[in-house]
Amino acid sequence: MGKLEEIVEFNQDFVDEKCFTPLTNREYEKKPVLILSFMDSRYIEFIPKTMNLKVDDAKIIQNDGGIISHPFGSVMRSIIVSIYELNVNEIFVIGRNDCRNQNKQSSCLHKLMENDHSLHKIKTLQHVGINVEKWLEEYDNPIDGLRQNINMIKNHPLLPEQVAVHGLIMNPASGKLDLIVNGYKEGKSVVPSFS
Repeated sequence: MGKLEEIVEFNQDFVDEKCFTPLTNREYEKKPVLILSFMDSRYIEFIPKTMNLKVDDAKIIQNDGGIISHPFGSVMRSIIVSIYELNVNEIFVIGRNDCRNQNKQSSCLHKLMENDHSLHKIKTLQHVGINVEKWLEEYDNPIDGLRQNINMIKNHPLLPEQVAVHGLIMNPASGKLDLIVNGYKEGKSVVPSFS
């Protein structure tokens, strides 16, 4: 049996045994916090615990590297919708200090290029002006990456000025969060650090 069949079978038992309480729209009103972090699924419960939050106390967006790659891409769209539809008034951008993903871009590109079918597609994308290497790129320095994400959020034309955008770097080994940007004190623009 494949994973899909297992999930469908389990879900049917879950529904039949009434193992859940339906969510109501009123519950969204109580949770004005959004967390943007890296996509490692081991941290979906760990990050809120390090912040004294329950998983359902915040909207959580996870993606590769916690990177906002475009001001009008899906991550930024989710942030804006969360503000206007789910009453988010505080955003926590969380990076990680272990930088294990720094070489992932070259590793991923190498794996793509090993596959003849993918190599042909990469050449096609390059022909139409898409730099696949740049698209896969991650930040060399986690603090610089965090600041760039915060700048992208804070300078978005649809972001209300009263929304606080904070930046923290996590040590995954200990759960310690280091405050990098205090959104209560920072203005609309953050000057990026290029150290």
